Amino acid sequence: MLIRILLILVAFAAPAFAQMGGRYSPPPRSVVPPKPVVIATPAPEQPVQKPKAKPRARPVKPAEPVAATVVPGDSPAPAEKPVKPEKPVIETPAVEKPAPVSVVKPVPARSGSSYTTKVKAAFTKRWADAAQPHMTEFQPGNVSVVFKLDAGGKVTAFSISENSSNEAFAKFCEQFVRDTAFDPPPAKSLIDGQFEVPFTFWIY
Repeated sequence: MLIRILLILVAFAAPAFAQMGGRYSPPPRSVVPPKPVVIATPAPEQPVQKPKAKPRARPVKPAEPVAATVVPGDSPAPAEKPVKPEKPVIETPAVEKPAPVSVVKPVPARSGSSYTTKVKAAFTKRWADAAQPHMTEFQPGNVSVVFKLDAGGKVTAFSISENSSNEAFAKFCEQFVRDTAFDPPPAKSLIDGQFEVPFTFWIY
């Protein structure tokens, strides 16, 4: 029985063996599929975030003053006075004091007013030339004098009634009067043959 089965198997396998050239080839091996290759993909670039601007600090409002409550009998604290800024000191240049200016002012006479005008004109004619060289010696003020003239216009008497300047100016006025040439006074204005003239010299 066993031999019969073997013969049957040989009979079936003979054609196939003949087609293969009488050579035995082992059964094909199972092909192992290749392993999948994993390709690393770079991660997408993330956008760079710009730093946020810092919020600006809001100006702080000054605190509103709180009204203080004064209890009767208590004296309120004195309020602080605002400190004023010091003013800049401006240096002023030194100014030389101008030389005093002299003025001749006649005092109205009791009589002969027209002649007194002639006396003033005689003084004014030579005053600048005579007084200018001595101006630095005089002090501001006035010298009031009284002098008398005879019928020919010569000085017969001289006196000082007031002096608010200095002695140098008083002496100058006396010499100035004596050196001045006057016109003869009107005969009808003479008293005891003389004509009295009150006069004031000013310097300022």
